[in-house]
Amino acid sequence: MIESNDAIFDTSPSEAPWSVWQTEVLQVIQTEFRGVLEDVSSEDIDWSAWRPLYDQGCSAREAVRSAFGRVA
Repeated sequence: MIESNDAIFDTSPSEAPWSVWQTEVLQVIQTEFRGVLEDVSSEDIDWSAWRPLYDQGCSAREAVRSAFGRVA
């Protein structure tokens, strides 16, 4: 279930540098998949696979939805 802090993770990459966007993606994963991926850390993520989503202008939440096949 998606949490209600949508605006926090909807910053577009043009508004956030790569490192900030990575932190937001990690926070979305930890929030939306709490209980399933509760111990995920930045080192567990293949950031090279996520970079195209950042380059396409996806917000952190959009990127997680795209990567995990979730629908709003």
